[in-house]
Amino acid sequence: MRYRIPLLIAAITIMVWAYVSLTPKQAIAPDFALPHYPDKQMLKLSDLHDRVVLLNFWASWCTVCRQEKKFLQTLKQEHPDLLVLEVLTHDDAADVSSLQQSFLYDADNNVAGLYKVSSLPQTFLIDRKNNIRWHTYSPIDKTINSHIAMLLRERN
Repeated sequence: MRYRIPLLIAAITIMVWAYVSLTPKQAIAPDFALPHYPDKQMLKLSDLHDRVVLLNFWASWCTVCRQEKKFLQTLKQEHPDLLVLEVLTHDDAADVSSLQQSFLYDADNNVAGLYKVSSLPQTFLIDRKNNIRWHTYSPIDKTINSHIAMLLRERN
């Protein structure tokens, strides 16, 4: 009986610590400017005001990344208000010229460094206030749809 209160206090303390420690923190998405291929026009993240952005890092040599492309096209069709930015990184310039698709080119891997990309593919969801709200180190699948829908419903 006399141990109930200390145990209750300990349990509450652990629950509060777990909530604070494990609740995802919102981080501001690092700004960047990259050339858009094939037209080579510069695109700057901070110019995309009030947009929900899916930022996907990939490489042409990455088999899983190439397989993910079809699903990214599906997402674009299912969520027309979502802006999908595909960032080609860790790739040779010679390979880039042969690609027949639209992408942003991170030639020196600086943007990948800003986002601490350690494996490919990696995907980030950025809300309308430029906060990173979701991130995965693995290929995306249908589970991302609920995250996208939630962010698209949110307003400033």
